[in-house]
Order: sequence, then structure tokens, then C-alpha cells
Amino acid sequence: MIGNPGGLSLFQMMEDMKRDLDEQKKINEALKTDKFRDRVIELLNHTQVHHFQKDRQDRNARIHGANIQLDLDVVDWLQKYDEPEVAAAKQGFQAMYGLPFEEACSLISKAPTEITESINKKSNLSLLNYYSSHRSQEIWEMEQICTEILDVWRDSIRHGAGYPKDAIQVKRSEYERLHKMWEEAKRRTGRNKKRKLDVEDTPDLDASSGEV
Repeated sequence: MIGNPGGLSLFQMMEDMKRDLDEQKKINEALKTDKFRDRVIELLNHTQVHHFQKDRQDRNARIHGANIQLDLDVVDWLQKYDEPEVAAAKQGFQAMYGLPFEEACSLISKAPTEITESINKKSNLSLLNYYSSHRSQEIWEMEQICTEILDVWRDSIRHGAGYPKDAIQVKRSEYERLHKMWEEAKRRTGRNKKRKLDVEDTPDLDASSGEV
């Protein structure tokens, strides 16, 4: 007796779907590996052990910025594969975020979004070229606020208190106020520089007319 053609067709369809799914998993894993490798390079750039070209470091910083949760996953991934860069990556992680890797693992696993955002913002203030050459006093003040947000939250954990929502919100509002002022000043500076360049590039009509 010949088997049910419809059953064979369904079986073949399921096999094709499984094969497609396996292929997609391989592609996703390859993309994840590439992404993690990019982050490893960025972490290593912040150590004294590895020194990559500055333009490559600047490019990575501009594209990626700080992402403490992703970088925790990256270092954990390195450890699972026993990669030789683990120690240097942990050193770079601490340089970027101001936290040892092991402490960050414990903290971030229970951190609210506001806390991880503050950690990332503080890192970006020193990491990104966008902040590198303008009104350093305000940048320092914003970094201090980010540090204070983390400290307030850690103190609440240490003393078994509830989440200090109001205190953290006050500091976040102050950060946003400073950041808005900083961006407005940066835009003004950019416009002034453009006007200056436009003036310098304007030809001297009297000189170019040939009149004496």
C-alpha cells in the first residue's frame, strides 16, 4: 500500500521549515558573533594593553556608544569561549563604565532602566567625540549627576530601602536641564563658527574689481 501523498507532502514541508529555521539560526549566530567582536574591539581600545588606530576607535564610539548590558553579555560570551582577550576586555569594561565587571554583573541584573541609562550616559560623556571639545564644566557636572544617581540607588539597596524614585527623578531632571543648555550652547557655537567661515570666504569685492 502506497503511503498517503498528503502526509508525505506535509512531512516534506515540515522538514523544509526546519532546515530554513536551522539556516536562520546559523545566520543569526554569525551576526551576533560579528556584533560581539565589534564590541570586543571597543572594550580593548580602552585598555593600556591594546592600542588600536584612533580613527577606528572613534568610529566604533560614534556608531555604538555605551551599552553596559550589551558589554556584560560580550565579556560573558568571551568567558564561555575561553578567549584570550577576557582579562583585557574586563579592564576595558571598567575603564568605560567605572565599575569592575563582577560588580556590574550583580548590579545590572536588578537595575531599573533609569540606572542603566545613567551609567551609559556617563560613559558617553567621556567616550563620544560629540562631547570632547565644548563646555567641559557642564560635561563634568552631568557626569557627577550620573554618578550620584548610581550612588543613591546603591545606598538604597545597601540599607534595604525601597527604590528612591523621587530622589532619582530630581537628579535626572537636573541632568536633562544641563544637557539641554549644553546642546543649545553647542549649536550657537557651531552657528558662530559657520558665520565666521562664511565671512572669511567672502571675496573682497574692492580688491577683486581692479579699481585703484
